[in-house]
Amino acid sequence: MAEKEGFFKKMNKGMKNIHNNYSLNKQTKKDNIYLKESILRRFDLKMLQNICKYYKIGKPNNEKYNFETGNFVKVRLTKIDWIEYSARKLSLDEIKKYAKSHQINIRDLEAEEKQMEISREEDYLKKKEEINRKGPGEEFNDINDMFENISYSKEVFQNLINSINLFQPLRHYNE
Repeated sequence: MAEKEGFFKKMNKGMKNIHNNYSLNKQTKKDNIYLKESILRRFDLKMLQNICKYYKIGKPNNEKYNFETGNFVKVRLTKIDWIEYSARKLSLDEIKKYAKSHQINIRDLEAEEKQMEISREEDYLKKKEEINRKGPGEEFNDINDMFENISYSKEVFQNLINSINLFQPLRHYNE
């Protein structure tokens, strides 16, 4: 006969699944930013300007705030400015499509992208398996264990409040 899962066990598993999905999405975004910037670094400055024109996304802001004077100052845009701007405004597919149409070799980055995707999926499935695995001591075995932990944390919290109340500073500050 299968053992019933309690409310707290289900809630704990649900929270872990949410965290696992969040970390997968976060890692996917980081990998996409890395790939976009890696492809864009292979462009020269003129190509970066042309990709912005081609997709009609404008150009980076050439005014920077000067904290000393409190005014905006025009600066010369560098290749890094164009790369960061293009990476923010364009999707990975758009960048790859443009690079391929202009004979930029990105096969190594596409292979790296597949490898990243495989490792992300392996990590996700491994964590999901750990969440679904039942083991002693991983979650609360019954409701009494949970209330014992709550009463212990109340004692710690009360000790903290007492310590704060007993604190006497070395120097008194006048208001």
